[in-house]
Amino acid sequence: MLRKLGWLFTLGGAAAAGLLIYNWVNNQPISSNLFLGVLVLLLGLVLLRRPSEQNESSKPGDSAAKPSRMEKTHHSWISKNR
Repeated sequence: MLRKLGWLFTLGGAAAAGLLIYNWVNNQPISSNLFLGVLVLLLGLVLLRRPSEQNESSKPGDSAAKPSRMEKTHHSWISKNR
């Protein structure tokens, strides 16, 4: 659903950007609504963007605990044998 909305925003924003450029080139007055249309274009592009794949620097094991941390077990000072 968001992807369809993203396409709609992108198309509407592209039309607004085209009209803004046309008015600017022909020295016609530019409506402030056209600038809002360009912001809608950016919102549409954000909604269309897919999550990036993992880079070489971010390996799948990075999110897990480090092995040295996993090997350590908690030893309570209360339960120590004296």
